[in-house]
Amino acid sequence: MAKVVIPYPLRKHTDKKRELEIAGGSIREIMDSLLNQFPALKAALNPLDFIAIFLNSERIKGDTAEWAGISVTDTDEIAIILPIAGGRLNWITSRSKDGRYIICK
Repeated sequence: MAKVVIPYPLRKHTDKKRELEIAGGSIREIMDSLLNQFPALKAALNPLDFIAIFLNSERIKGDTAEWAGISVTDTDEIAIILPIAGGRLNWITSRSKDGRYIICK
């Protein structure tokens, strides 16, 4: 079974587990199994095209349809990386009292 690393924001959907052992011979099989085992992840990761998948620290290129052709062994590690979005700095309205946080509208 391959090890799947779950990012912190998604752990609430996986019983707070950081890593899971999931059986499958391809990225597609593992992701399907993961989403079937933890149905709340389906909504959190929808659409799958916006997440990044890494296999042994190397980003998988292509769309989700190509995942079926990417083989996985029991010693592989798969990491799910969520998208990160930015903002426009001219929308800053204030800062927190300690200066660590920016409050935007």
